[in-house]
Amino acid sequence: MSTTFTPPALLHIDTRCPPGGTAHVALIGEIDLSNADGLRASLLEVLFARHPDRIEVDLAGVTFMSCGGLSALVGVGNVATRTACQLRIKYPQPVVRRVLELTGLLGVLTAGYDQVRPRN
Repeated sequence: MSTTFTPPALLHIDTRCPPGGTAHVALIGEIDLSNADGLRASLLEVLFARHPDRIEVDLAGVTFMSCGGLSALVGVGNVATRTACQLRIKYPQPVVRRVLELTGLLGVLTAGYDQVRPRN
């Protein structure tokens, strides 16, 4: 009998907080229950340490998002709103975009953003 170990999904979080009131957070990988708490903690750290007017979360590199990831984004978004900050997501990949559409969160979390990533 053999067993296969699957390590928790890796999520890379790249944060830039230039002067001007907007924090940029790029996520790369999968967001699931194994790393949703870490994502939540990272976003809250940006919120409370940098006090931005807006947090832009770039999902162009996210290939999967479970309900844990949705919960983390919505929860941080609610906290941000109470501190006069906006949390907005940008560039969700089709599979992530579909989850956001099905849950009714696409318009809530992307309000006012173009959803097509510009080509370099």
